[in-house]
Amino acid sequence: FLHPGEKLIRVVAVSFGLLCVLQAAANITLRLYFQQGWVYLHPSFYYISTTEKSWQASRDDCLQRDDLTRQFQRLTWIGLRNETITRQWTWVDGTPLTKRLFSLFWHLKANCWNDRLCSAENFWICEKNVTQKIK
Repeated sequence: FLHPGEKLIRVVAVSFGLLCVLQAAANITLRLYFQQGWVYLHPSFYYISTTEKSWQASRDDCLQRDDLTRQFQRLTWIGLRNETITRQWTWVDGTPLTKRLFSLFWHLKANCWNDRLCSAENFWICEKNVTQKIK
């Protein structure tokens, strides 16, 4: 028979032990990401390619890692595509590019946003949010 104080100590000890196990698992997972070439910028990990590939090859690579990002700094596949039938720009997750964002990009980055052939080879960036399941 345990006294109330002993029960509390056991509950705290078990809870602390579980937290330690979870922290160890998280540390191992994060270490694997860094070893695979991912860069951490809160709240996401980014994989920045060192080679150039076509849109589809870049897309396939990111699907294996996760998804193309909306962030870019050089001639890079960013995960935006122009639907042939609807002529609407959408992100690879199906989210439409808003007119406000389109205008902002167009005016701030004049002559920098190009609609290129999908067969052209560019660098690419994959993004994975820390809260997503790690593949």
